[in-house]
Amino acid sequence: MASAQQAVAPRRSMWGFPGVAKHQYISNGIQSWGVGNTPLSVPIQSTGIIDQIRLITYGSATITPGTGSIALDALGPDNLYTNITLAPNAQSPIVQASGVGLRAINYMKAREGRFEDWRNTTNDYLPAGPASQVYAFPATGTAVALRYPVDIPILQYIAGLGTIGYFPMQNNQSLMSLSFTPNSASASSPYNVFSTVAGNSPYLVTGNATGVLASPTLDIVRGFWTVPADPANFPLFQYVSTWLEDVPIGSVAGATTVKYIVPSSIGYVARLGAYVLDSNNTQTGYVAGTLSNSNSLQLLYDNNTPLFQENEFETLTRMKAEMHDAAPPSGVFTWDLLGQDLSMSNLLDTFNIANITVQLNFSTALGSGTGTAVKMLRQVISPLVVKAA
Repeated sequence: MASAQQAVAPRRSMWGFPGVAKHQYISNGIQSWGVGNTPLSVPIQSTGIIDQIRLITYGSATITPGTGSIALDALGPDNLYTNITLAPNAQSPIVQASGVGLRAINYMKAREGRFEDWRNTTNDYLPAGPASQVYAFPATGTAVALRYPVDIPILQYIAGLGTIGYFPMQNNQSLMSLSFTPNSASASSPYNVFSTVAGNSPYLVTGNATGVLASPTLDIVRGFWTVPADPANFPLFQYVSTWLEDVPIGSVAGATTVKYIVPSSIGYVARLGAYVLDSNNTQTGYVAGTLSNSNSLQLLYDNNTPLFQENEFETLTRMKAEMHDAAPPSGVFTWDLLGQDLSMSNLLDTFNIANITVQLNFSTALGSGTGTAVKMLRQVISPLVVKAA
């Protein structure tokens, strides 16, 4: 007979076993755009344990060449949004990125088999009709459907730790909001979604050509689990995965070196990325071969110790192998520290490792035009800290 003094081992959570919880996909509601270039905040319903948000944009596009020309921008339709932010309890965001950054973030998760390239309708298992109902980026026409889905990743699997990032919404004090900023100077519908600068807007035009989007809406679809009856069967809530888009140090127009330093004491860096827009390329926004030096793409730490030191072609070859042939967006470069086994063994600890730096050394200077930009992306794994309101 066990002694009354004998410790009793805690019961293992049954999360993930049949009958403990059910997964649901339910729309949070369909939101009209509002004023262009103005953030609009939408509360996420306080139900269940949330693990995914999917955004689906619907609109009616009219493309008018006039006496000029019009083409699909290389970064369209991702550049429909200049900022998308998912934040709990008015605290630090879980995800904060532009539409272009968000597509790059989804690409960076391709190693986990989670990158859905909605553009690939020709090789989709869906026939042409249903596929065009999922994704449609029309190049010509009047009042033709534009449909654009993009995922906001919340969860992250870590070997030895399990799946992290679940956020409990069933508590009335657990609040989450989604903020989105449409990329248009128009105050109301129809919204101008065209630009003469590559990368700036979904439609790249010359002369008096225009591209407009009438009555656009954003369908916010939640993926969440029902709450287990027994709190002992809850998932792991102690860690959070955050994805943030940031800017490098100083101006990048005309630069030959661009540097970004990861902030200290924010957690464990799991993935880093950069995307480059170069005004020297008036068509796709990036000039291939401008990072051809042997040290063009570097990830450094401590006293400039290289963790990665590559040229553009070495980086793209590595990315192709890592991401199972998934194609990156134009001008995107990534560094995956989780590795094939998705473990924490090679993550960079910002509490104890100094000067974690991404440095881009261009073999040809970036253009000095308004279309030149460099943005940085980072995924950080950190213990969940809830701050008082």
